[in-house]
Amino acid sequence: EQRQIRADEIGGYHSEIVDENGIPYPGRIEAHHIDKYHDGGKTEIENMLLVDIVSHAILHLISDDPYSFKKVVARMTQEELAELHKRGY
Repeated sequence: EQRQIRADEIGGYHSEIVDENGIPYPGRIEAHHIDKYHDGGKTEIENMLLVDIVSHAILHLISDDPYSFKKVVARMTQEELAELHKRGY
């Protein structure tokens, strides 16, 4: 059974998620399974990575996981979709 993990359990907050220039990422932050959940990856803090929703979609796209990519995209706002397209995806 999959459980919800709060951002504070992982040790990250929106204001702490920044790019290489120290600029906070726009949009919502989601937890991404490092080892894919559908391949047996556990929903545990050690297997989670906090990313903004646009980067989350890109991670699933480049890891050849179209099903999960579509699930993430379905949750995105128009602004987040525009950012995805702006990044070339």
